[in-house]
Amino acid sequence: MFAETPHVRADGAKAVLHVSGTTPFALGHYPEDPIYPGVLSLGCMQALATEYVQRLKRFDMEPTGIKRVSYLAQIRPGDKLDVSCDEAKPKGDSLIVKSRVMRGAELCARAEIAFSAE
Repeated sequence: MFAETPHVRADGAKAVLHVSGTTPFALGHYPEDPIYPGVLSLGCMQALATEYVQRLKRFDMEPTGIKRVSYLAQIRPGDKLDVSCDEAKPKGDSLIVKSRVMRGAELCARAEIAFSAE
């Protein structure tokens, strides 16, 4: 999924994603004007947050909810995206991880992903 191995550190994680024009979304998601589907950018944020929680925090936790999702800019084939997440914050029995997708200095998407023990 990511162009390189995600960089995980104590206060969050970062990864790079190159959006290819040859992926199936480009063929069917607005064929004349392809746009990277929001659900795929959300999937990238969730995948990075999951790797962060499981690798660094060493918790056996799974994502249990996604909230406060915002899509703020269209993502197109050829875009280079920076996907990142902040340090997990406890909230009740869960951990909340804030994630975002950036194209340069432009915020394209953001979400809060909840994790709890299985």
